[in-house]
Amino acid sequence: MRKDDVMNKVINILSRARRKFTVITNSYVKLRLSNNDKPNLFVFGVSSQINYGDLAISLAQSKFVQRYLKNFNYVEILDYQTSSGIKQVKKYITSDDVVAISGGGNIGNMYMFSENIRRRVVENFPNNRIVSFPQSAFFTDNREGCTELKNSSDIYAKNKEFILTAREDRSRELLENNFKNKIIFTPDIVLSLQLPIANEKRFGVLAVLRHDREKQGSVNKKQQDVLKAICKIPALKQVKQSDNNIDKPRIVKRNARQGILDKRFMEFSESKLVVTDRLHGMIFSVITGTPCVVFNNSNGKVKHSYMNWLANESNILLADDFDLSEIYEWVEVTINKSFAIPELGCLYTPLINAFKNISEVK
Repeated sequence: MRKDDVMNKVINILSRARRKFTVITNSYVKLRLSNNDKPNLFVFGVSSQINYGDLAISLAQSKFVQRYLKNFNYVEILDYQTSSGIKQVKKYITSDDVVAISGGGNIGNMYMFSENIRRRVVENFPNNRIVSFPQSAFFTDNREGCTELKNSSDIYAKNKEFILTAREDRSRELLENNFKNKIIFTPDIVLSLQLPIANEKRFGVLAVLRHDREKQGSVNKKQQDVLKAICKIPALKQVKQSDNNIDKPRIVKRNARQGILDKRFMEFSESKLVVTDRLHGMIFSVITGTPCVVFNNSNGKVKHSYMNWLANESNILLADDFDLSEIYEWVEVTINKSFAIPELGCLYTPLINAFKNISEVK
């Protein structure tokens, strides 16, 4: 092993140890309660992870409440503070308050850390309204997946006012067929973010490709073929490879979230083209007005999110539906155009109503 590889491995181990230490020493949460007459919106499971998509969800949720739910005090509890958060919230919660659970792609047995947070919240607040921000759901088709699906279904049913929000039709179908709770349907919450006007000076390609369990192996060669082909276009010779994770594993606290994401959004808005198989790679492209070639992932949430909400966005191309020459021609034309950032606020009406008036969504 090369000296540089050894050093990087040591740095990575130390960074992960630092994260674990920070989790242990910061697991207690002190709730930020306001001295006013507004009801509280307690949001559990807010991500502290190093994934830009999860961070953007956390930011978008707080912005969403500020924009559409001004009558609530927004109080967030980070994922690793769940135990302390439950104890603290129980001391202060009233019948007028609402509990929320952070959105994402983690209903199911693929990410049991997040699934267990959701179960604990439902079990501890059986009489309060609970609303999940938009989620994808996926349970594996084996004994473990079937067992965990039944466990989640039984636990969720303990609260008749637990409303689940599906962010694409594949998840909506799964939830409607297996859960007794009310299911509503909206896009991923990050599409509600409003960013400054996109950058007019753009250069090269930003390739945001997975290296985890959600990567769809069969498209890997096509991704590489697309990158190789489009690099022949003079304006796209420069390619920046990137996953959607922050380089160093660490906890991201609330006060650092905006700055980290602003830099990430700038990377997208400075690129002539994005090539991605990540849902939030596609979404970041939409909210920055950036042309994007997108590939599906292993559980289908990318393709279905595109089909449900973004099929009419002319700066997004779902590569699975086209051959290499068609993709090349689309890229050649599209990178020279400017794109308006869509206003999608009207698509979140079911979610707004779920928080404002429970009777409107029954």
